[in-house]
Amino acid sequence: MTRGGWEQIPLLKDQLLESQEKLLKAYKHLTTALEEKKEKETALTDTRKTLFSMNGEVSRADEDAQVA
Repeated sequence: MTRGGWEQIPLLKDQLLESQEKLLKAYKHLTTALEEKKEKETALTDTRKTLFSMNGEVSRADEDAQVA
């Protein structure tokens, strides 16, 4: 390796470290986003179950009202 090449090693190490830090930060953001997505999907599933249950109750109440 040339003399200039050896002098670049500390700079390249710094760039590599900086890139690794950015990658780690992006990974943390992605992990957080995936956790939030999972929470929202769970809430949506719960809401759908509740709406389905309420729809059944409304249908039964409507049938009871028609019978009466």
